[in-house]
Amino acid sequence: MTALTEIRLRNFRSYDGAWLNGLAPSFVVLIGPNGVGKTNFLEAVSLLSPGKGLRNADSKDFQNIHHIAQPWGVSAKVNTSYGPITIGTERDPIKDRRVVHIQGEKIKNQ
Repeated sequence: MTALTEIRLRNFRSYDGAWLNGLAPSFVVLIGPNGVGKTNFLEAVSLLSPGKGLRNADSKDFQNIHHIAQPWGVSAKVNTSYGPITIGTERDPIKDRRVVHIQGEKIKNQ
């Protein structure tokens, strides 16, 4: 079974930075008032799998508008049947597209 144990956001949508750790391998419930960023976390998780994410949005749509100079990024620690790995995705500011990293190595295809 594959399970997220930690996720970090950098300049992602409404977040300058955020970190959730100690996530259970079963269900995780995010609670809070409307507009605090619960869906932003779900969207960040959706970008850790192949595709364009929850909303099928362009890479530039994830950028925190208050921190344009520093590109957005999402990273996570994941327990897999092969052991723990680190995965991440971020906006390449030069090519203005999303790039994916597994164990710190940039990969060519999702």
